[in-house]
Amino acid sequence: MAEYSQVDKKRLWEMAKKGHSAEELKQEFDIRDMAELQQVMQELMRETGESVVVPGLVGRASVRAQYTDDGIRISPQMLRDTGFNPGDEFNLKVTDSGLVLEKR
Repeated sequence: MAEYSQVDKKRLWEMAKKGHSAEELKQEFDIRDMAELQQVMQELMRETGESVVVPGLVGRASVRAQYTDDGIRISPQMLRDTGFNPGDEFNLKVTDSGLVLEKR
C-alpha cells in the first residue's frame, strides 16, 4: 500500500482528468480506500484551484440491508471504502432520516 505522501499526485491528477474511475485510481496508485483517495483528490483540487469528477468517488450506491434478530450487518469492504479500519471506534447517531456512523 502506498503511503499518502508517496502517491504521484501529478500523475493521479492527470488520470482523474482523463476520466479514470475511483476504483481504477485506487488500484493504479495502491491507495487503501476511498476515504484516502478522496483526501488526496481534495488536496489536489485545493492546490490547482480546479475541480474534477471522479466516477465512483462520491455518491456510491447504497447497499440493501435487512434488519433481523441479529441486527444489521455492514460488510467489511463497505466500511473500508468509507474510511473505517478494523479496530476503529465510531459514534452511532440516530437522525430523523436514519442512522449515521461517525469515525472517532
